[in-house]
Amino acid sequence: FKEGVRRMSGVKMEQVVLRNFKCHKEFKVGLSELNILTGSNAAGKSSFIQAILLAFQSWEEYDKKIINTNYIYGVNLGIPSSIVSENSDGKDIILEIVCGDSINKAVLGVDEDNGNDMHVKILNSEDIAVQRGEHHNLKQMNLFFLNAERQGPRVVSAIQKIQPNFVGYVGENTGYMISEMDKRQKLRGIKLPDGLKISALDRFSANCEAWLDVVVPNTELQCSVDMERNLSMEDKIDKESPYGGIIPNDAIKVKRNYLKRCRTFQAFEDKAKFCFPRLIFHPDAFCHISKLGKCEDVVSELIRHLCALNDYGDKIYAYTGKNEKNTLLELQSFSQIYCSGKGSNETMAYHKDMVFKGKKYTLTCNPHTKLFKKHSGQRIYFCWGRDEIEGHKIIIVRIGNHWEE
Repeated sequence: FKEGVRRMSGVKMEQVVLRNFKCHKEFKVGLSELNILTGSNAAGKSSFIQAILLAFQSWEEYDKKIINTNYIYGVNLGIPSSIVSENSDGKDIILEIVCGDSINKAVLGVDEDNGNDMHVKILNSEDIAVQRGEHHNLKQMNLFFLNAERQGPRVVSAIQKIQPNFVGYVGENTGYMISEMDKRQKLRGIKLPDGLKISALDRFSANCEAWLDVVVPNTELQCSVDMERNLSMEDKIDKESPYGGIIPNDAIKVKRNYLKRCRTFQAFEDKAKFCFPRLIFHPDAFCHISKLGKCEDVVSELIRHLCALNDYGDKIYAYTGKNEKNTLLELQSFSQIYCSGKGSNETMAYHKDMVFKGKKYTLTCNPHTKLFKKHSGQRIYFCWGRDEIEGHKIIIVRIGNHWEE
């Protein structure tokens, strides 16, 4: 086996049908209580497992209407255009899992015009929403997936996606779970079953070490959890703000802290895109950044402005009913940054073309923030975004001097 999938509820997978997924142009197979996959290399064993995972993920995230193929239960499927069967009759991927009298289907579309996009569209999300309320569906089934590509021992490992009794898809949370089991034993007086106990000690970690020692002699196991250093990977809502802005997760905070240390604008450009995930940077956004002077003199102020736009900009815009003037006033008051929606000539309109998924858009980019002072020529020009471009994220169009042309 390379992977394993196990049914853990009363709902049973009886049949799987795949169309246009990787090497499975048209594939149908019935399932029993225990199923063993055999075959030569590239026969489609892993692809079969991946298809099941992708179907479950589609049902879990149907309301988002898109799925990132870069992380399907910890598995990277690759670029969507590469997972469609070659010489397929249709462009859509169809995954069906039959449970009793219910056919649980996921229909996925690939954007062939954007070969670098890592998302597929869930084309039948409305049908899934209805079917999730019926009997014998994937929502009612608990899926346990264990990838054979395990993560080895680590001196330090960040805890990811904590769930009850969940060691992670590649064992990344094993150290945490061992430490947690020791704590549960101590607090609740839990004793190990005789069949698992091979150490003179009853402690769970001691028995894990003893079992490992059977496989690899002289193994020593040490596990501890430092919750203060553990990085949260989820953003939080700022409940103190009337707009409900975003408090970025700990990982983003760490990245921003490193961003402050940049001493060249090239380094800043390379890192900035990973520090502000709620912003889009136009391909020309950094072309004029050198006009700001020395990087070390402006980097902290740049980060302060981009943080305000990333964490609160779109929330304030929605809060004011998309009234640009009121949004800029609120943003200026709340974040203590100078903002304007006009150029030096009030009749002047700044425009910038942008191509997204093969389609050209003309963006109006009058709104801008001013670094350091009210009449500063050091500015960040932006657009409030479009519904068609990544869900209306704010687009940073120009970081640099006063836009006069």
